[in-house]
Amino acid sequence: MPIATVRGLRINYEIIGDDGPWMALITGGRRGYDEFVPLAQKFAAEGFRVLLHDRRNTGGSQISIGAEETEEAVWSDDLRELLDQLG
Repeated sequence: MPIATVRGLRINYEIIGDDGPWMALITGGRRGYDEFVPLAQKFAAEGFRVLLHDRRNTGGSQISIGAEETEEAVWSDDLRELLDQLG
């Protein structure tokens, strides 16, 4: 599983599909993205490039405590930077 450094933290991710428009599937709670792999494969078969990632503080990604923003805002900013890095 690839690891990207996003805003100073290690983020675990996987891309399913080789081309097409990006789609991100994001789990709820603190679970890792593994449970979404079968769904991502279905979307990839329909022409999407699917990003699965463990948000910070979830799954295999690094833990960070003490953000000044809400966790949802931090996750959104992390996702935006990860997508920017992946092109």
